[in-house]
Amino acid sequence: MRQSSFIDYNLTEKEASKKLNIDARTLRKYRHTGLSPAYLELPSGHARYNINDLADWENKHRKGDYQQYANKKNLTLQDSLKILETV
Repeated sequence: MRQSSFIDYNLTEKEASKKLNIDARTLRKYRHTGLSPAYLELPSGHARYNINDLADWENKHRKGDYQQYANKKNLTLQDSLKILETV
């Protein structure tokens, strides 16, 4: 992951919550409990988010991704196709 500069953190809490499709209060709660995407805290106390950090966080929390399952189980493409044929 590349190091982000200050200028990259340009999404407000409201904009970031819209991108993640969650309520701004939920994002704020995640931030206060340490569960949120990476953010920059301004001297005013407001948070700013980087779009790439939001995408990374969202991908990290994705469930039901068959490719992740296959990778964890070290399945080959042929093994994966056999399993999908039985479903």
